[in-house]
Amino acid sequence: MKKIDDHKLYMYFAIATLAIAVIIGAISLYSKLVVEPKVDTLLSSTEDINQNYREAYRMLRDAQVFARYQNFDSEATSLITYIRDFDRKVYTGDEFLDTDIRAMEDLLRRRAKGSSLGIYTTFFFLLLSALGGGAFLYEKRQLAKTQ
Repeated sequence: MKKIDDHKLYMYFAIATLAIAVIIGAISLYSKLVVEPKVDTLLSSTEDINQNYREAYRMLRDAQVFARYQNFDSEATSLITYIRDFDRKVYTGDEFLDTDIRAMEDLLRRRAKGSSLGIYTTFFFLLLSALGGGAFLYEKRQLAKTQ
């Protein structure tokens, strides 16, 4: 009985999962290493609160890939109320107040959870890629033995 050669299938699987891991990892690490510390700095400053909160909200408005506000969970529905209020403030030019810190911290916490989930997902896809690479090597070895 002729052995089916699946090594190309395993190779493409390993490459595809590695590419997905790199993309998700880059997005999540950028959020974790660049965006979140900058927002935290803006929220902790005591000078020019209105401008700093406006800038922090601009960065938090477009959520991290795994922390979208359209997700139907209880946390996202409460955050949508904040977003509506802050969108109105940005549109009408109203000032952000120091009392808005709790809502901003909730938005930042949601983003941090999303980037952590993205990093965990990256590890998952890296594991899948390693498994695909292992299967590729095993299949190549088995093919070499039969020839």
